[in-house]
Amino acid sequence: MSESISYALKITGDEEIPCHLSELKRDDLFYLVQASKKSKLLIATDDAFQSDVNGQTIWSVPHEIHA
Repeated sequence: MSESISYALKITGDEEIPCHLSELKRDDLFYLVQASKKSKLLIATDDAFQSDVNGQTIWSVPHEIHA
């Protein structure tokens, strides 16, 4: 089974700080990194939450593209 590692680069001041998706909160600015590719700049519209899918914990962050 092929899996990709996902993490976030949270914007703090003028720095991009790597963090786990679970650490993101409403109004955080961040980039999502999947398979070594960085997304457009995103803003969390709510706190991260976890769900169980086929016995695996999956983290999700409600978000939209930051203008």
